[in-house]
Amino acid sequence: MQMTQTAARACAVALAEIRRVTPELDAAEITRRAQAYRQAHPTWTLTPNALSKYWGNFAQRPEEARQSFATPTRWKQRMLSDYPNWVGHESGDDWTRLTLGEQKQVVQALEQLDAKAKLPP
Repeated sequence: MQMTQTAARACAVALAEIRRVTPELDAAEITRRAQAYRQAHPTWTLTPNALSKYWGNFAQRPEEARQSFATPTRWKQRMLSDYPNWVGHESGDDWTRLTLGEQKQVVQALEQLDAKAKLPP
């Protein structure tokens, strides 16, 4: 495939950014995430820069994405009241937008809050 110097540079920059966050990168992972990008955004152009920009959005494999903790009652309100600087608030009210790891952290934090609430004064 022929590429101009500008196009080759764009690919190299995008690849370097991706490798910084995914050091164990292989061709299969690039292909998997590119396919996930196309499936999620069929009308968007897939470019090296676009894939790099949205790389983290496609970190979960489909089998991991199906796993989820049960949605805790009023999870967001409780987290923000006790942890006002909690960064997960950017997910909106959509529990499924949190990664599995973030869900686990929220569940553990809420369990700690519940345990403290049950302690006698």
